[in-house]
Amino acid sequence: MIKVTRLDHSELVVNAELIE
Repeated sequence: MIKVTRLDHSELVVNAELIE
């Protein structure tokens, strides 16, 4: 799983969708 940070939370969400 990817840890979502407070700062890059939206950017990580996009990366999470690409991986998922």
